[in-house]
Amino acid sequence: MVDFTQEERLRIAQALADDMGGENTKAVDAAALGADPKQLFCQNWPLVKTVLGYIKPLLPAPIGWVISGLIAAGDILHGKIC
Repeated sequence: MVDFTQEERLRIAQALADDMGGENTKAVDAAALGADPKQLFCQNWPLVKTVLGYIKPLLPAPIGWVISGLIAAGDILHGKIC
């Protein structure tokens, strides 16, 4: 387990807040694309999972850990809703 200092935690939190609320953030609404979000996820999850699996080893460990979590969460959601 990695322990971050308080200063590092604040830097991470600020970076996330800046990214999530900045002008560069453009959420795409599936309904605006004329697609059913459930159908979009169910059809595309296998491809997204494959792409995430390919890029995971190319990235630094902390990002790889996040990708592992995304894949696990995606598999669970796919099993529940598709």
